Amino acid sequence: MKNQILISTIMLLFISSCSDFLEEQPKALFSSSNFLTNEQGLEAAILGVYDELRGFYSVEASAAMYLGTDEGATKWESSHRYDFDAYAWSTESSYLSDMWLNHYTIISRANLLINDAPGSGLEQAVIDRIVGEAKFLRALAYFRLVQLWGPVPITLGTETEELPRESVGKVYELVVQDLIDATQNGVLPVAKSNSQAGRVTHHAAKSLLGKVYLTMASYKKYGTTFEGLMSQAGKTELGYQSSITDSASELYDKSSQVLKEVIDSGTYQLLDNYADVFVIENKNLNSESIFEVQFSEQTGGPWSKELGYPIWPPFGVEVTTWAGYTFNKPPASLILFYAQNGDQRLEYNMPSDFIDGWDANLDNRFLNEREGFSDPGATYENMINNNGNHYAYAGFGKYRWGAEPNQNHGYSGGVNVPTNGIMMRYADVLLMYAEASLESNGSATQQGLDAINQVRSRARGFNIPSSETPEFPDLTLSDLTLDEIMDERLRELCIEHYRKFDLLRTNKLQEAIYTRKPTNWPYMTGPISIDNSKWLYPIPQTEIDIVVNKENLWQNPGY
Repeated sequence: MKNQILISTIMLLFISSCSDFLEEQPKALFSSSNFLTNEQGLEAAILGVYDELRGFYSVEASAAMYLGTDEGATKWESSHRYDFDAYAWSTESSYLSDMWLNHYTIISRANLLINDAPGSGLEQAVIDRIVGEAKFLRALAYFRLVQLWGPVPITLGTETEELPRESVGKVYELVVQDLIDATQNGVLPVAKSNSQAGRVTHHAAKSLLGKVYLTMASYKKYGTTFEGLMSQAGKTELGYQSSITDSASELYDKSSQVLKEVIDSGTYQLLDNYADVFVIENKNLNSESIFEVQFSEQTGGPWSKELGYPIWPPFGVEVTTWAGYTFNKPPASLILFYAQNGDQRLEYNMPSDFIDGWDANLDNRFLNEREGFSDPGATYENMINNNGNHYAYAGFGKYRWGAEPNQNHGYSGGVNVPTNGIMMRYADVLLMYAEASLESNGSATQQGLDAINQVRSRARGFNIPSSETPEFPDLTLSDLTLDEIMDERLRELCIEHYRKFDLLRTNKLQEAIYTRKPTNWPYMTGPISIDNSKWLYPIPQTEIDIVVNKENLWQNPGY
């Protein structure tokens, strides 16, 4: 890594206005000797850490946490996106290099604040809040790195020259301690702020801590593929089994306890309407949002184009509602996860006008037919080839740009769109709690069942009893299994950057790819049987090249 992720003592940082967090304008050059000596400098520095989250969400997040799963794929035959969808990336991938450097930039900027802010002489409450935010962001960066690469170097300063890869246990020890520090009473605000929307709060840090414990527990219980890779590398002491002392049961219990604290706090609740979570007017301050990556018309970009967004068709074709335009697409099989009658999320996430999608090779670009999907047992071949309609070439409609779910917008080409990236929301907390309590107790608990049924009840419509939707009823204690929870997470959280990590930690990635992606999918890959080495990314070759002692930054097996 060396100089590539070294933060200079002269940093170009940004100061936000009080009303529009992260809608920055460059103000000044600050040196480490003066910009951490006043509150304005501390605020500028912490916004510089938050700023790096946008870079990751712009493109790389799609590749890292969405492509190459049963949730989505790319429509391109040759591109970085295709490489990630087909598990064909190489050590030379610029996407991998960008992801690596992006996260270490977050870490280095956070380290600067964590190390220097306590000596600023400012009011202790200000220092505690800024350092708490920096520790949350550093924890988030290391949490992603260890999931994507396994053992990674740890730096607690701004230099990373010749640092060795550390065990996953040591990485998680730092992540957990940072989040415990950030969740101490009085460090971070409990309530979200109108003037500083997008800043991390006390319960956001607790929610992430619960997710970290859940991930550690899952790998301890199900991580056979990861452990095999560490054995292949001759590094068994760096894996989950050897370097994490807590048992899976203990970690599930810790996750359950932390998540229950978030639930019992009463800070969050599900919105009545699933669609309302994603409209612009409700971003940040709605009762379900826990933490969002900030975008605006000044600091936006085409990030949601990577996933899926509604756009009025530019061809002059007459359609009654939406047309879909997106770089990446849902596989046809995704529709089979949803109950055809009763689950309102299906029509919101994949509107009927999107199902046949947009294919430049077809004379009729908007077919609006749904035959072949009515049977939950429909085969991939029927879904793709039924009457010659390319059902697999569908689009998402989740991130919509307006005050109402079906409102038109004026953001041409998907550039500078103020749609935030939702990183954590309350539905995720409820589903994580259901899983953690199930695994911690060895069987379903009533509280865990109630949590997942809250999510299903909202998906059905709070005022609609389960008796009216026999295809989508409330679950019972005997229904609540890990597989059911994973499927519910996919239905509720699709294209919210959870699926790849869920499949990795539960050792279900190969099964999901091989059994749920069609063989004759135009432009899209699958099904494929991936080599186990693909469960971890390779260390970018650019990083290995600049290290003198190659034993410090050894390459993952298979590359």
